[in-house]
Amino acid sequence: GFEQRSSLQLFFALPSGPLQPLGPAHSPKDHIIAGGGAYRHWREPMTHGFEHTGSRLWFSIPKNVALKELSRLVAVVFPMTPNMGFVEVVHKPDKKAKDYDPTKRRRRKEIHRELFFETFPTIGVEPHLADRPEATLPGIHYLWRTSHHDEFNLELQPGEIYEKRMPYAFAEYFGRFEKSGAVLFPPPACYKFYENKVALTELFQASNVLMPETWVFSSLADAMGRRDQVHLPVVLKDPYGYSS
Repeated sequence: GFEQRSSLQLFFALPSGPLQPLGPAHSPKDHIIAGGGAYRHWREPMTHGFEHTGSRLWFSIPKNVALKELSRLVAVVFPMTPNMGFVEVVHKPDKKAKDYDPTKRRRRKEIHRELFFETFPTIGVEPHLADRPEATLPGIHYLWRTSHHDEFNLELQPGEIYEKRMPYAFAEYFGRFEKSGAVLFPPPACYKFYENKVALTELFQASNVLMPETWVFSSLADAMGRRDQVHLPVVLKDPYGYSS
């Protein structure tokens, strides 16, 4: 809304006079045309890439004094983004990744990293980089992105399912980056639900999130015993992993 704090404050001065603030910011066009110092500024939508966008400014001077009569027009810009950082990607391919194409997976991570670093300058951010938990700084908001299953080699206990154990490894490891007082987004704790459809279903049900009717069966006998509850059509899903 127009009442929100602006990231730009304008000042003007008449010859031999002090700087005086203009405002209010975020004013509608008819208020600006009427004069009095109202102004608004905005950034054009990105339609052809960052280099084709620009900022625009409409402003007025009290009593509609002509610009040529001013001695100074000053703009003070306040950064609206918090101090930001980036957690460098982890690349320790497991056996599955090596069997497929670990180089391709690494390239994919590097592409995503470059997309982040192309975006940071557009909001005036020079991110702090952290490649290990002890490298983070308190008060910094770090962006990070995991990439499928090749971050960790997990030692599984007999009967353990990799896709069920792996999200907890993500949450535990990247949670260490917040020990310093740093803040990660997305929150590492949310990765406990990554590719775990059972835990996510329980979370949605406990939180009263609207979703299609869902049944979780612990065994074939459980499924057969409740078959009268299930009505076609249905989608069958593996409880862990991202495939249906």
